[in-house]
Amino acid sequence: MGLEPDRSERRTPDLLSSAAAHRPARTIPTSAPLSRLSAVILLSGAVRTSDLARSIGRSILDLPIDSSTSILRQWRDQTETLACSLGDRTIDLRVAVDQNSVLPRAPDDTPHVRVSVGHDPSDYRGTAGLIRDLSLNDPQDSYLLVANGNQVLLETLENLAHELSARGGDIILTAHDDGAPAGVMLVRVGAIRGVRELGFMDFKEQVLPKLAQDFDVRVVHRPHAAGLPVRNLDGYITALTAHHKRLAGKPIFDDEAGSEQWFSTFSIIESGANVAASARVHDAVILDGAQVGADAVIVRSVVGGSASVRPGQLAADRVVDRSTDLSSKGFE
Repeated sequence: MGLEPDRSERRTPDLLSSAAAHRPARTIPTSAPLSRLSAVILLSGAVRTSDLARSIGRSILDLPIDSSTSILRQWRDQTETLACSLGDRTIDLRVAVDQNSVLPRAPDDTPHVRVSVGHDPSDYRGTAGLIRDLSLNDPQDSYLLVANGNQVLLETLENLAHELSARGGDIILTAHDDGAPAGVMLVRVGAIRGVRELGFMDFKEQVLPKLAQDFDVRVVHRPHAAGLPVRNLDGYITALTAHHKRLAGKPIFDDEAGSEQWFSTFSIIESGANVAASARVHDAVILDGAQVGADAVIVRSVVGGSASVRPGQLAADRVVDRSTDLSSKGFE
């Protein structure tokens, strides 16, 4: 299928929390979609490489969401928890990246999750075509949990998957009252297998209306999306802000809390970055290899691994790479 495990940059397996690893399995009907879950598929393709990914020189999926977890590792850990809730089943986590993008580092397998990372098997196939191509080794009656991989989850994948499964049907979609795009769906393999094997096939515009004529398509309405997309700098910072608010027990979608913008919600400095003790990192990310000098101020920005911010300089609302010219001297 074109997705082979990438073992070139393996790290020591994470020690998942004992609470998650030993959580009792949920009781679900044998007819429910999750009782036949075969894989979680993350689609992380794009028509063109984003400015964020181009500037940092790594996959969006490799961006950190805290000091020890990347976007992809969050998906892996959430899939492990989901597998445990299904009675310690083993689930494939298949990550498909468009052919023009850098592959993310494949995190280690966990006791119940087998991770594979690879480029899309076919060039410019469309969402429906890609799902079909990635399901060729799965039984017709099994289900796939399909998601946009370039997002930071704000709810547990376990709860979301069980919510979709409880709705039943051949294809179960999410719709959000706030207008956010649907980022996760459950699809029966037999329903998607009829998609033609060649050519571009978009799921929402081309394939779904036809599938709805022959299969049971259902929708779960939710007030908010389960995750926030990461396509550019603003989306990344917004997703991180929401993620860290959730960890701190604060409202995520509270638009009236305008005063909080004056206080730093997060500060992520990867191991290997050299940041002076007097530098201020406010809702910003400093990647491995970056250099940040004394009294520098980094606000709502990402400093790439090849970049340097000199003493006293200010970087605000931007991605800083080796070619960035920071003319500001900082705050007086």
